Amino acid sequence: MKFPPITGGSTNVLISIAKLLQKHLAPRLRRAPAAAEVADGGDIGSDAAISQAGLTMTGLGQSRYQGCYLDHDTVASSVLEQHSEKIKPRADYLAARGVLTLQTCSRIEFYGEENALRNIPSEAFAGLPFTCIEGAAAIRQRFAEIASGIRSPILGERNIIQQLEGAYKRLDPNLPIARIARQGIDVGLAVRGKHHHG
Repeated sequence: MKFPPITGGSTNVLISIAKLLQKHLAPRLRRAPAAAEVADGGDIGSDAAISQAGLTMTGLGQSRYQGCYLDHDTVASSVLEQHSEKIKPRADYLAARGVLTLQTCSRIEFYGEENALRNIPSEAFAGLPFTCIEGAAAIRQRFAEIASGIRSPILGERNIIQQLEGAYKRLDPNLPIARIARQGIDVGLAVRGKHHHG
C-alpha cells in the first residue's frame, strides 16, 4: 500500500500528527493482561489480540524490551551511512537471534529483549551518542513515529515504510518484539493515512 508524503513542515503539522499518535497509542497503553498471554497468537491488529499479547508497560515491565538507536537528529548522515553499511550484512544474523534491526541512511536501530540485544556488534555505535529506550510502550511509540514520517529528515517521506516492513519481515512474526513493532507500524500508517485524508 502506498501513502503520499505528508506535506508542509510547519509546527501545526507536527502537532496534529502527535495528537493522532497519542489518540491511537493511549488506549493500547492502558491494557495490562498477564504476561503469560504473550504466547497467544491471533490477528495482531485486532483489539482482542493486542489485549491478549500483553505488550504493555504494566503487563511486561519496562526493562524486558529495549531499543538503542542512532539517528539523523544526533549524528551526521555521512557517519550513519558508513555505520549502516557495516551493520546491513548482519541483519539476518541478528534477526535469527531476536533482534529487530532497522538501518537506513538516516538511522541505525536495534530492538529486542535484553538478552537478545547482547548480540549487537560492539562497533555498531563506535563511541557515537546513541539513545536507549525501554518498555514495549516506548518501542511501540517509536515505531509509530517512524512509520508516520515525523522522525524522518524529510517530514513524511515514504521510503521508511518499505524499510520498516523489510526489518519486520526478517523477524519471526511470533516473537513479542515483532508484535510490538507491528503494532507501532500499523498505528503510524493509520496516522499517516488519517492526516492525509482528513
